[in-house]
Amino acid sequence: FDADKDGWLDLYIGNYIRWSPETDIWCSFQGDKGYCTPNIYEGVPGRFYKNNGDGTFSDLTQEAGFLPAPGKTLGAVELDYNKDGWSDIAVANDLEHNLLYVNNGDGSFTEKGLEAGIAVDETGGARAGMGIDAGPVDANNEVSIFVGNFQDEMVGVFRHMGNGFFMDRAAVSNIGRPSLQILTFGLFLFDVDFDSDLDLLAVNGHIQIEIEQRQDSFQFRQLPHLYLNRGYGTFDLISPSVSSTLGKPIVGRGAAYADYDQDGDLDVLVTENAGPAHLWRNELIQPGSASSVNYLRFKLISTKGNRDAIGTEVGIKTGGKWHYRRVKAGSSYLSQSEKTITFGMSDSSVADSVIINWSNNEQQILLDLPANNELLIIQGQKPIARNTMTY
Repeated sequence: FDADKDGWLDLYIGNYIRWSPETDIWCSFQGDKGYCTPNIYEGVPGRFYKNNGDGTFSDLTQEAGFLPAPGKTLGAVELDYNKDGWSDIAVANDLEHNLLYVNNGDGSFTEKGLEAGIAVDETGGARAGMGIDAGPVDANNEVSIFVGNFQDEMVGVFRHMGNGFFMDRAAVSNIGRPSLQILTFGLFLFDVDFDSDLDLLAVNGHIQIEIEQRQDSFQFRQLPHLYLNRGYGTFDLISPSVSSTLGKPIVGRGAAYADYDQDGDLDVLVTENAGPAHLWRNELIQPGSASSVNYLRFKLISTKGNRDAIGTEVGIKTGGKWHYRRVKAGSSYLSQSEKTITFGMSDSSVADSVIINWSNNEQQILLDLPANNELLIIQGQKPIARNTMTY
């Protein structure tokens, strides 16, 4: 991400614990060596490297405000929750408080996780944070942060209230209670059904194969959870059939999305611990067949900021409502989704207005863009249609 808007992508690296074979600690389960929880080990703080613009980086972790930090990080996502045009970072930590690094407007940061309300649960305790993502999930277009946690811990759902503070909406969102039964690693927001709002996919799987011997209510292999957004920030967990892709339990870890087959809808790639990778093809759109939903995709190339346009926000207006997506780095768990932005448009055939807020603060406005296109937009130029689906 570009922390200081100089056009060069800087690097934040989340670290976990201080471990080596020589310092390994024996943790036993029924007399055998078992999994040690991270609170046994010392955490290693994350590092921040500023891009010097010549292929080298400078470690400015201390100077940029990233210390002190507890470490034990398993996920991080770039966002601009306060809408000041500067990239912030939310960090999910394992049995340590989550972090929110707020950009001071000069490439330095102030950590405000506890003050903002995303650091701990309602009892003041740290949870086992893993995957993380952020995006607007209701009509107010304020960002919500989602964090995958351990079994018996709700998936964190923190909605920005517009005043620098976040409200814990896990229970109200209808995600909290179903998520108590699973251990979530990868998760991300995407519009899987093209109804224009962001849905949530959580990929789950335990870390201890012995868990089924200790607790009947938990499984080692677990079902993925797909939560469909009702349109105002509350969700329904779908109930898949046993024979379906989502009806097969796995030991899920990484998860990312992309339109790999270039048919317009978003497909999913999932990795398993000690298992195969899974490529789940979305069959929402069938080439050559009529579809009741539409979409618009944007591949952005910046000429005055970082080339990948990370930190750029796109808004489209359809049916009298604005929807926003962001080109962001990180999110999920050990994963990176495609940087092409996808909007579901429901039954709208035209995007009335499109606003691109480029990462260098320039704004570009486009009007009356027909649906079912993937558009290449080079900053300041007219869009180029990369593919058009005709129904």
